[in-house]
Amino acid sequence: MRLPWIHLHDRAHHTDARDDGRGLIWNLSDMGLRYPDGTTALEGVTCRVSAPLTVVLGLNGSGKTTLLRLLSARLAPSSGCLDASSPDGSRTWTMTRRRDRRTTARDVAFVGIDGATGLDADDTAASAVARRVRSRYPRGEDVDMRTADIMGLCLLSDRRKARVSSLDVLGTRRLAIAMALAGNPRLIVMDEPTRGLEGPQAKKIAGIIKRCGRQAILSTHDLDLAGTFDDPGNQALVLDSGHLIGLESVADGLRRYQKTIEARLKGSVPPAYQPHQATRSHSR
Repeated sequence: MRLPWIHLHDRAHHTDARDDGRGLIWNLSDMGLRYPDGTTALEGVTCRVSAPLTVVLGLNGSGKTTLLRLLSARLAPSSGCLDASSPDGSRTWTMTRRRDRRTTARDVAFVGIDGATGLDADDTAASAVARRVRSRYPRGEDVDMRTADIMGLCLLSDRRKARVSSLDVLGTRRLAIAMALAGNPRLIVMDEPTRGLEGPQAKKIAGIIKRCGRQAILSTHDLDLAGTFDDPGNQALVLDSGHLIGLESVADGLRRYQKTIEARLKGSVPPAYQPHQATRSHSR
């Protein structure tokens, strides 16, 4: 069944969040974040994130999780600018303003490394999703139908009556995405959504992400998984030691990331990022 609000479109036909009337366009200008203990997680990041799907790549400690929390309006930058705008450009929210962050956060679902959290362990998967649908969708929405659609999309139809506590790692990850979709977001941000999963299991999660019809930003260390998102219009954002070193096609981003790994193993500095390269690669 095709979901009326979660359109299962082919992402290959879209090159920008503006194209299908949903998603968010993020503009980062010399953005940085320093934690209260003095640790600098990100510094001088300037770019525009608007692709249907963005893969964030980087070694441990490169700033991936911090960036994801910023792009889900869970954190405010400590320096520079971070703005989110609607696809038609009619609205802009500035993340240094608490009110704007709260407004934006309602349109963004964040799925952390631990997957779905804060759920009643004795609740069933379907009832947890239905409760979320009921709280977020308009009055008059057929909750049962939408819940069934989301459960089907996330390959959970046969686990509707399963207790949350009984789900394995794959089931928990699928439920986390289902809960995110049940909130009817413009954007889903995921921190290592396939962590702890084997190859075939990771591919199932990748398939759900590609079919869900929502703009997505995700981090991963799984290069094979990242490669499955190498579709026209998608992009890879590469970080190293808190600095942006690449924003380009997924294939180019993977090559840059591999060079970064090689450079770090040799104790050298990764190749510098040239912003105009990313601009050319995403021009129409």
